Amino acid sequence: MNKILFFIVVATLPNFFFAENIASCDGLKGWSYYPNKGDLITKDNSGWDQDAISKGKTTLSFSETEGIDILFVDVLGDINSSKAQGAKIELVFLDQDSVTVSSYYFGQSMELYSFWINNEGLPKYSLHQAKGPGNLIRKDSLLVGNCSYLNMKPVVEFISKSSE
Repeated sequence: MNKILFFIVVATLPNFFFAENIASCDGLKGWSYYPNKGDLITKDNSGWDQDAISKGKTTLSFSETEGIDILFVDVLGDINSSKAQGAKIELVFLDQDSVTVSSYYFGQSMELYSFWINNEGLPKYSLHQAKGPGNLIRKDSLLVGNCSYLNMKPVVEFISKSSE
């Protein structure tokens, strides 16, 4: 419980001063593929498997000076900033009700986070993650979850001003 409270403070306090939360999401579930590669994954335990980060939390934040960052609580309950962990984060797609960003850790993983509002008006997100040779176990995953908040307006306005 203390880690969740700390995450909320960490996710919102810096944003109070210079960044805005674009999305607040949790509860990923989906599928992962484990290739028959390396010492730990054999032919018998390779292949598709259901996967989830049921207690994970993800916040997409944006500031005009710092750009986009992805804050998350991982499966161990630790609070992380993708940028602080060395990820290069870039905007991939953006419109009025969806945004996709890439998070790249050289030699380790590539992640695509997509956030959107579905046809029923509900905010959703997905994580496509490819873990490579810098990890103990290689895997490719596609997980989907729900968001309690999603607002692309600050990013859209900044991009519009920048392109004028």
